[in-house]
Amino acid sequence: MLRKLAYVGVAAATFGGMAVAAPAQAAPDRAVGAHCIGDTDGRLLSCHATQAEAQRATDGMRGWIPLVIFYDRTGYSGKTLTLGHANGACTTTTRDVDYALPNLGTYGWNNRAGSFVTRNRCDMKGYDGTSFRGDAFRGWVDHDIKLVRWNNDISSFRLS
Repeated sequence: MLRKLAYVGVAAATFGGMAVAAPAQAAPDRAVGAHCIGDTDGRLLSCHATQAEAQRATDGMRGWIPLVIFYDRTGYSGKTLTLGHANGACTTTTRDVDYALPNLGTYGWNNRAGSFVTRNRCDMKGYDGTSFRGDAFRGWVDHDIKLVRWNNDISSFRLS
């Protein structure tokens, strides 16, 4: 089952003019901090000063689970973007797509990730173009500590 994240244009129309380049403009009171949390429907939920604060915030969201965490540096370091959903974990097979994001620019993360890790049974396939175009990962992977070929080059992704 494909639960598709909102396209930038749809997100902007739906969420009151959410800025593509600066998610902080979407919710100025909740977008201050280096460690942000987004829902897979395209909403920025909150940002926090530390990863520990972000983790505590996700722990307090009833039913919400993290699916993928992007880091802006290699070695699982730097600023983070954690995307998740309340609809549950990924399926155990990669024959179907459970979640997808056609443009990481929705969160200001186009071509920004230096490493990533998936959670809750998810595997990821990244693409260097928006809308799943261009070069793609050779297979489904659950983490990459040093995105050699893909460092700062993921524009869209699918989770399965």
